[in-house]
Amino acid sequence: MNRSLVEMARCMLYHEGIDKKWWAEAVNTSAWIINRIPNTVTVKTPYEIVYQKKPQLKNLKVFGALGYGHIPDEKRRKLDAKAFKCRFLGYEDGVKGYRVLNVETGQVKTVRTVKFMETTSMGDLMTEVEGDDKGEDVAAPHATAPSHGQSQTHHLQ
Repeated sequence: MNRSLVEMARCMLYHEGIDKKWWAEAVNTSAWIINRIPNTVTVKTPYEIVYQKKPQLKNLKVFGALGYGHIPDEKRRKLDAKAFKCRFLGYEDGVKGYRVLNVETGQVKTVRTVKFMETTSMGDLMTEVEGDDKGEDVAAPHATAPSHGQSQTHHLQ
């Protein structure tokens, strides 16, 4: 079980480009997920065995997803921002909310009202470099066929 937790945590940290100092959050989130995955022997999740009911997975989020957490009215002034930029770190037991990292302050907090952009992560903001930058033209790995009425010219060197 320990290996499964560590492997899952390593993958989550690496995939989202999150610093290793957040390993404990990744392991906690891994445990939360593994407890909701069916066991091959009992065909039930560990959660079902303990609580005698199926886990709710509608609030499942992508680890490291970027989001915006709501700042309550009483904690801001008229012209202050209404939300703060954050990253999803995990779930809080016994609380309806998510553990998030405030990107600007570096603080971890539990928030209930947050909007995650699960299709966008820090990894998506990084650009990939193809080939070595020596002034060579790099051909696309595959070319699409021209549509009807269009011509396509390829120059190979």
